[in-house]
Amino acid sequence: MKHQNRLVSGLLSICAIALLPGCGSTERQRVPLVLQSNPNASTIYPKEKFDKNAAVAALQKGNSTIQGKACVYNNANRWIYWGPYPVWLYPVTPYFEAWYTLRESSPFSTAYMDPEAIKVRLETIANKDGEYAFHNLRPGKYFLQTYMTWDMVSTESVYDGYDVVGMTPQGPVIQDNYHNETYNWKKRSTAEVFVTVARDGDKVYMDVTNRPPGLFRADNKGCE
Repeated sequence: MKHQNRLVSGLLSICAIALLPGCGSTERQRVPLVLQSNPNASTIYPKEKFDKNAAVAALQKGNSTIQGKACVYNNANRWIYWGPYPVWLYPVTPYFEAWYTLRESSPFSTAYMDPEAIKVRLETIANKDGEYAFHNLRPGKYFLQTYMTWDMVSTESVYDGYDVVGMTPQGPVIQDNYHNETYNWKKRSTAEVFVTVARDGDKVYMDVTNRPPGLFRADNKGCE
């Protein structure tokens, strides 16, 4: 399996700062989920100032690797693997930690990142089996994030009205009528996880999934 991750920063990639599905792929522009917004929520930003130089420095080349699988556990009690979908890697800087803390502590608001902070990341594409890899990393703490959409089919019972099918001393006997309708819709799931590379040259395995980290195996496998 061959992967190529690239730095998306400054002049290397100009992402549209808008509420779009994502930013930075080779096929179409995508904005990562850190920009996703609840239209009914208020907008907030971290008070911490974004240090672009520190973020870019954290993504300079090293000798470590983070790899694993990206997957989601859906309502049909089965695993769905990513691919080809982008997986983003962000350096966990003080600014990023401030944004994440703000997002987790503000359920009724949308926590935005500085547009420049969103651009400083690495990106790779998970294959059809969900396998991804980031190479040439430095020791440090990172945040992995991805999303997936897939087609779903549902059936619901639709009320058609009622018929009077008889009479009793107490009154009419009512029969409610229904029919089933099948419809297609798209479901979207987000997966994200923090990863730490302790030493230069380490190879860290970490699955990216919507499964809670506490349910991962001891080897960080959450897609099995």
